[in-house]
Amino acid sequence: MDGEREYALRIVMEAKRLKKTIEEKRQSREKWETRVELARNSGRKDLEQAARKEAASLDFEIQQLEVEEATLQKEVEEAKASWKKARISEGLSVDAEALARSLEEITGPADPDGEELDMLKKEADAESALEKLKREMGLDKQQ
Repeated sequence: MDGEREYALRIVMEAKRLKKTIEEKRQSREKWETRVELARNSGRKDLEQAARKEAASLDFEIQQLEVEEATLQKEVEEAKASWKKARISEGLSVDAEALARSLEEITGPADPDGEELDMLKKEADAESALEKLKREMGLDKQQ
């Protein structure tokens, strides 16, 4: 389970790092958009074109990172689900074993061969045969 936990944590950390990178790229793109406006207002077409190119490049990077983020987010959800499932399974097996031990302490060890059950059946058959014999002899009403 530790491996699953470590994997989940590593993916979550990577997703957080990626979100931070995307946010930084968005802020940088906003600065370049502001520079486009400043260059346009000052009549500097060359600077405006260079700023647009940089903003477009950042847009492309952001889109690629967002696709990567979506893929990573699916992995995060799968890793979390796998880790939770492993924790639940481990908890259930421990509880089942503890329950079996408690039951054995209360009832005694299990009778794997069924000897005790066979003996009880034989005793019940013997009692039934005795009662039948008593009825046939008329002894059951005399007592």
